[in-house]
Amino acid sequence: MDVFDSIEQANEPAIVDFHTEVTVSEAARLLGVSRPTLYRLIDAGELTTRRVAGTHKQMVPLTEVQRLRESTAAKDAALAEIDAAVAEGFPY
Repeated sequence: MDVFDSIEQANEPAIVDFHTEVTVSEAARLLGVSRPTLYRLIDAGELTTRRVAGTHKQMVPLTEVQRLRESTAAKDAALAEIDAAVAEGFPY
């Protein structure tokens, strides 16, 4: 289950260490996108990562995952509002 959905649905306060980092694969799963899509977001500068010294591995802070989720949710809501207005016959 998505860690952020779990936190939102919990009946008790959740303590999450937002200094925690996840792998690119874990971040992709949390965001519901493929790894190539996540790498495109990283390359475009939309997601900040930390490279593990001496490796090619990148780690993604949970705060970055949450920020991107909230940004995507806001964009989706705006598009839904436009779609509803168009469906009602209002030009946008």
